Amino acid sequence: MTRPAAQTLLEALERDRFARCEDRLTEVLACALWTLPELAHWFISDAAGASPPSPGAIVKIRTQGLLGGRGQPDMEITYRSVSGPACILSEQKVDADLTDYQLAGYPGWARDKLVVVAPDIEKYRLAPHFDSHISWLGIAQEMHRIAARRGQSAWREKALLPEEPSVLRFLHEVLSFIERQDVGVSNMDPIDGKVIDAYRRVEPVRETLVTFIRMIHADERITALQPTAIGSAKHETCWWFSLERPDWPFLQSLDRDPGFEICLQPEADFLDEEGTEPILSAGFSFHPANGTVPEVLVARDSVVASALKDLGAKVGMRENRKQGKCAVPLPLSHIAATGGTLVNQAHHAAGWAVDVLLRMSRISSP
Repeated sequence: MTRPAAQTLLEALERDRFARCEDRLTEVLACALWTLPELAHWFISDAAGASPPSPGAIVKIRTQGLLGGRGQPDMEITYRSVSGPACILSEQKVDADLTDYQLAGYPGWARDKLVVVAPDIEKYRLAPHFDSHISWLGIAQEMHRIAARRGQSAWREKALLPEEPSVLRFLHEVLSFIERQDVGVSNMDPIDGKVIDAYRRVEPVRETLVTFIRMIHADERITALQPTAIGSAKHETCWWFSLERPDWPFLQSLDRDPGFEICLQPEADFLDEEGTEPILSAGFSFHPANGTVPEVLVARDSVVASALKDLGAKVGMRENRKQGKCAVPLPLSHIAATGGTLVNQAHHAAGWAVDVLLRMSRISSP
């Protein structure tokens, strides 16, 4: 059944906590539209291109929650315009394709506009029945404009002060949530001297790290494990390679075959949300069918979990609950502290990674 938009951000985030990223974003967006009439009016008239609500009209926003394949839209906005009752159906996307029912324009659903909200709206422009395409970045920019009108340019700093209006804090927290999703809104902080200085140094740092990971990849102890080619992501600031799967008995309990890897990345991402230091990690990823971490990896009475903890391994899940990782992180600052040449440091890192994987391979289930 459809349900009214959450009246608080906490309620929106608590709904379907283990749902897909699209569903959680839908709940947060619906809460923002309900809380901020000026944002709702912008979404309806400017972004969706529909007739604006009449003066004093009540805008009702409902979300579907998790309804699987029943073909119901993510969000329904109903209101009264000058010409009568109006309805907008909205689909929120991160990277998923449109379903057949969505492509058909929700036959049987009366509506004035059908819109899609996505990071890359070009991907959905050819969908024949969608009237409007709205980017998450556009929504974030409008939220920023609304907040700036209330709190001037430094509104995000002001929003954290106890005496400031709660709406500024609300906007700050909604934007912070959106920035943490993979929807093309990574950071809206203004460019300052620190950003410019870091930008100058990106290329030489990247060249050093690429050489470093290549040296690890070429180490004879690594080549004995049959590594794949080096892959990269996040604008070539994250590198990894997979390894031939060893016969580790305890991994048979995972839902799907895990992938073993060594990864160099800017931070520990979903292994440790508080971690902001660049790391090298060694371990494996997994794709649970039910969206939860397998008990064998985390249960208190699990011999495997205890052994992994002794190794310093961390277990985490992505926000979308579709992928998890169990790995031992090694901060790059620890590698830097070893001194020596880059060759020495890569040799040390390769030996560390192989040792971690061999120790993991000796763990056995009771």
